[in-house]
Amino acid sequence: YNGLVSAAEALRHSLNIPAIAVLDRVGVARFCAFLPEIGIDSATKSPATYGLGLALGNCEVRLEDMAAAYCMIANLGEYRPLRVLASDPMAKPRRSLSKGTCLALYAMLEHSLPGEFDATLVPVGRLLTRACWKTGTSAGYRDAWTFVFNRHYLVAVWMGNNDGSASNKLVGARAALPLAAEIFRSLPPKVYPAWPEDSTETKPVRVCALSGLPAATWCPNTRTASIPHDAYLLRVCDVH
Repeated sequence: YNGLVSAAEALRHSLNIPAIAVLDRVGVARFCAFLPEIGIDSATKSPATYGLGLALGNCEVRLEDMAAAYCMIANLGEYRPLRVLASDPMAKPRRSLSKGTCLALYAMLEHSLPGEFDATLVPVGRLLTRACWKTGTSAGYRDAWTFVFNRHYLVAVWMGNNDGSASNKLVGARAALPLAAEIFRSLPPKVYPAWPEDSTETKPVRVCALSGLPAATWCPNTRTASIPHDAYLLRVCDVH
């Protein structure tokens, strides 16, 4: 337990308690029903079998399916199945998440790759494109994952043993992230922007500087946060 943390910090560091709390609010059955919509059809057991451990990686999933799901986020909520060959027909995209939600995820998951300057500093040498990344470690240390993306590319890396055996070295941030970062930075930049433009899909909200919840009259310090335009604002800060 880490006390009060931001949603971005919880997501970046894969904190278990916030992930379980969010899944508990959403509902396991509802989340299981959503997974096939973004191409993840390997969670075939009943929602009760997975329980809240589903947020922590207790279901089977294929690398290419996870890559397609992250591509959906990179494409601002439009899902398409992956194509193996450039000559393969391109499926019609379908809306899976709102643009505002994906813009919020871009903001939450943007941070420097290992060995690079902080994004707020001026780099020396070539200008690096902004990037998002998320690591994952499945239950029992059987899989190490990393996904790095922006509007140009998505790199997905899985590391594990072919027989499914566990290893305490299979931690996403230590095993898969360095390789994913190296591959991502080896790709040539494209001519169009690597980062989504600001849009009307988000709105500013005054929140408590400590809790991050919509500010109440008794919050001593507040700040402005950008949230998806369609996000519900049903709670106010109850910390103070």
